[in-house]
Amino acid sequence: MFLLLTGCRPGEPLRVPVGDCDLAVGQVLLRDTKTRTDHTLLLSTQALVIVQRQVEGKTSDDRLFTVTPAQANALADELMSLTGLDFVPKNLRAAFASIASNLVNVHTYRRIMNRGRKSDTDDNSYIKLLESQMREGWQKVADHIEATAANNVIPISVKLS
Repeated sequence: MFLLLTGCRPGEPLRVPVGDCDLAVGQVLLRDTKTRTDHTLLLSTQALVIVQRQVEGKTSDDRLFTVTPAQANALADELMSLTGLDFVPKNLRAAFASIASNLVNVHTYRRIMNRGRKSDTDDNSYIKLLESQMREGWQKVADHIEATAANNVIPISVKLS
C-alpha cells in the first residue's frame, strides 16, 4: 500500500532506515534514487499512518520495511491468483502516476514522481513549488485511492514478519 500511496519505485522504501523518517513533519527521505538524487516524500495522512506503524519498536538504524524479495514475490503471486491479473510491484507506481497525472499539474507531477529533467530550464530554474503544494499533490492521490478502494479491497493472507 505504501508504494501505491507514494509512487515510489519498488526497491526505494526497502532501503530506508527509520532515521530517515520524520514523523513530526510527515516525511521520508529516499536516498540515492534511480535519478541519483535524494527524494523527499511528503506523506499523505494515509501514508503517514503506515510509517508510524512501521517505526514502532525500531531503532534509527533499522529498516523501515523488512519485506524480503521472497515475501514480495509471494504477495504478488497471491494477488495474481486471487484476481487473475498479471501483477508486479512496479504496477503500483504506474497506478499512482496515472492517478496523479489527472489530479495535479505537470510540474507537481514531475517532482512527486522524481522525474526531474536536467534539460528543463523552466522546471529547474523558474518554477518554485511550496512544500504545501507538493504535499497537497500526494494527499489528493491518496484521497482518490481511498475513495475508490471503498469495498474493493482483496485480503492477502501472506504473513510478513
